[in-house]
Amino acid sequence: MVSVKNQRTKIDRGEEAEQVPGLAKVVETPFKESQALTVNQPDDPTARSASPPLRERVYRHRLPVRISHWLNVPCLFILIMSGFQIFNAHPALYWGDRSDRDQPLLSIRPIRVENGEMRGVTTILGYKFDTTGVLGYSDASRRAFPAWATIPSAKSLAMGRQWHLFFAWLLVINGLFFATYSLISRHASRDLAPTGKDLRGIGQAIKKALGDFSGIRRFGSILMPMDETLTRVAIDISNRPYLIWNVSFKRPKIGEMDTELFREWFQALAQNAGICLHVETIYGENSHHIVETCFKGTARALRQAIEIDERLEGGVPSTKEMLSDDK
Repeated sequence: MVSVKNQRTKIDRGEEAEQVPGLAKVVETPFKESQALTVNQPDDPTARSASPPLRERVYRHRLPVRISHWLNVPCLFILIMSGFQIFNAHPALYWGDRSDRDQPLLSIRPIRVENGEMRGVTTILGYKFDTTGVLGYSDASRRAFPAWATIPSAKSLAMGRQWHLFFAWLLVINGLFFATYSLISRHASRDLAPTGKDLRGIGQAIKKALGDFSGIRRFGSILMPMDETLTRVAIDISNRPYLIWNVSFKRPKIGEMDTELFREWFQALAQNAGICLHVETIYGENSHHIVETCFKGTARALRQAIEIDERLEGGVPSTKEMLSDDK
């Protein structure tokens, strides 16, 4: 302790840190007594200052978007509950151009059974269910939906219609506001519509989602027709990217897009997803039909290839390093 105090005294007098052995790396500012008492002591984890808590950044939509979304919640609840009130006025739904009271598509009614007791009966497609206490008849009330499930709770068709109409208009106005704001603030194009980067990353997203390809069928193929066009697509999810593109178009452009670019898109898909992809239009005249069958055929073949094969029991669909020369 004495040596430590002597060292502190030298430093307080203005002598350089190099004159004090072992303290050159520690002392860069005027030495404090609290520091002097802990210089030669072993490191105590409890003496360390607590690191600041990590901040988690959570993406949130802007306030107008959040308000419009949350406003939909009460609107939908009140529309449903006021709709129940309207349904109570005539608790039956029909299919067709006339109302057949004996054969409703759906009905919820109180019915008096043979022993004189009132029962709530729900009829769906001709099948009857006893729903006494919940629907049809509850709390000695003859109504399809009970008071706690309707707005207003008292049985009133006129009030039910007023509530329903008001919140229906509120939902429509809120939807128009959200659509207008989304266009003006670019919320639709920035947050909802896929960007060019998103479209270019489809292949990588597929590969990342499939992981090590365990448990999937791996192979998929389809003949995709559309009017006069027929396209054949075959896929092998093998992590060996390759593209065979036997597709020809009758004109150089479809709208504003060069038809040559379609091959580049499928090449990028095969390369980034790690799949062997064969696309061949067997015959066809309409360029729109040709390119549409290529995309739809690829999607359906890919869907088939990534389906789970229960026979694999989670294994990788490959015989690599499993075949031997043993006879």
